Amino acid sequence: MKLDPDCVRDVLLYLESNLEYVERYDCGLEHNEITFSTITDAILQKHDYGKDTVNYAIEKLLEVGFITSNKQVRGSNKTILSAPISDITWNGHQFLNNIRKQSIWDATKSGAKKIGATSISALNMIAMEIVKTIVTKPEVINSIMSGLHL
Repeated sequence: MKLDPDCVRDVLLYLESNLEYVERYDCGLEHNEITFSTITDAILQKHDYGKDTVNYAIEKLLEVGFITSNKQVRGSNKTILSAPISDITWNGHQFLNNIRKQSIWDATKSGAKKIGATSISALNMIAMEIVKTIVTKPEVINSIMSGLHL
């Protein structure tokens, strides 16, 4: 299967908007959980991916440790049969915050395509370098600031 970077980003954005704390009558606050099928259905309403593409993105985000599930059930071939998503990890939030702005995301994908590395880890490293460059190079900051209409 092929990992679709845009789908990875869309899954993270969806989870960020839809994961929340819920009150449990006997336990206090807990994270709600969102099933693969709920995530997939929501993503497919807005984007033109296949169901397999969305499920694969969720699975890979779990593997890289950017999202968590406390109740994974796997089939005999190690495929995830069920894994309600309960949280975005600290690293997942860092990655999402780095790629949130469309221009940074576009630059990240362009850089990844040029070097032929589109793994989540590679995208994360490229996005971090782009953000680091923006923050540490005054000319880049000035260029960005002059393009903003505040």
